[in-house]
Amino acid sequence: VTGLSTTAALPVMTLVLMETPGVGRRHIGAAAGIFFTVAQVGGFTGPLFLGLLRDLTGTLTSGLVMLAVVSGVVSMAAFLIMEERQQR
Repeated sequence: VTGLSTTAALPVMTLVLMETPGVGRRHIGAAAGIFFTVAQVGGFTGPLFLGLLRDLTGTLTSGLVMLAVVSGVVSMAAFLIMEERQQR
C-alpha cells in the first residue's frame, strides 16, 4: 500500500517543487534531491526512534504520543508559512 501511494505522489511532489518560487526548471534537480533525501532520512529515523522508545518504556504509547506531538507542532508551524504572490 505504501509503495502504491508513494509512487502515485512522486510526480505531484516534483511538480509542487518545480512551481515553488526560486526553484523552477533550473534548480529542480537540487531541490528534489534535498527533498527526497530528507524524506528518506525521516523514513529511517522515525521507526528507529519509535522502536527505541518502545524498548525504553515497554509500551508503544510513548512513541505514539511523541508522533502526535510532533505532528501537532508541524501542523501549527505550517500556518506560519506565507505564500509569496508573484506579480503578473
